[in-house]
Parts: sequence; C-alpha cells; structure tokens
Amino acid sequence: MRSIDQLIRDEIYTNVNETMEYVCKTHGCANMSLIDEDVVMSLWQAPLQARFIDLPDGYRVREEDGGYTLNLPQDSQDGEDFPTFDTHLEAIEEAYVRAGANFEDASNVQVYEHYAVSPWLASRLLDAGEQVLEVLDFRVWCRTTTGQCVTMDAVIKGIYNEIGGLI
Repeated sequence: MRSIDQLIRDEIYTNVNETMEYVCKTHGCANMSLIDEDVVMSLWQAPLQARFIDLPDGYRVREEDGGYTLNLPQDSQDGEDFPTFDTHLEAIEEAYVRAGANFEDASNVQVYEHYAVSPWLASRLLDAGEQVLEVLDFRVWCRTTTGQCVTMDAVIKGIYNEIGGLI
C-alpha cells in the first residue's frame, strides 16, 4: 500500500500556477488558437458543489422521490405547488432566480492553485466534484483551497481513503 505522500508524488506532477498565469496573460485573449477564452476564465473561477451553495433566505431544497423539491418562503407561495427538479443544482438556481439574487456569484469560488495531474488523479478529482481542465495537452487541477499542504486537502484524503489507505 502506498502512502498518501507517495500518492502525491506519483499523481501530482508539479504546481503550474506561474505557467497558467503566463499562458493567460500572454496568450489567453490575444491568441485564441492557443487557449480558449472559456478555459482561461475557468482557470480562475470554479463552480461550487451544490451542497456548499448557500440558499437565499427562506428557501430550502429537499431530496425526495428521485428529484429535488424547492420549498419556497411562506410569503411567496400564493398557493403555488413546490417545484421539483432533476438535480440539486437546478433547484438551487431556481431559488436564486425567484429571490432575484445573483446565482453566478454565489455558485463560484476562487481558484488559488493549479497542479498538473495524472489522468488517473484527474478522473478521481472530477468524480469528487473538483474542477480539472485540459490545458495545452495536460490536465490541470484547479484547487480552491490554499494555505495547507496537498496531503491535508479533504478531497485528496477522500481519494486516498477510497483506494484503501487509512488516514
């Protein structure tokens, strides 16, 4: 069994913060054939997982019968049935629309660090809801936490535990 430190050494190739900054500043908008503008924006803003997005006051989302029901604030119901959605994120977005609030600001978080990662780790990170982008033929994990070593990152610990390591 490999240690979490070995997992990091094997699957995270290098920190590519400076490379991403250089590519975005030098080529991002000036040369779209090198890197797509949508990718440039995604390098600096990552979507939050639905469970971490705060709902506007008075709104609640309940999971039931294979869908997600949006409970409306008491003062806005007016006999209206509770709408049901296929995904948690759709229900949350509807709550923001009904409340007249800005969903985009609430559902994105700043990316602080960028790492070139192996295809195996990229797949695991995507499964865990992390943002991983293909940039210039390599996979970049857009890490939304900073200030602690990667071995302490909750998503990395979760992946390590999934493969049989115990932290």
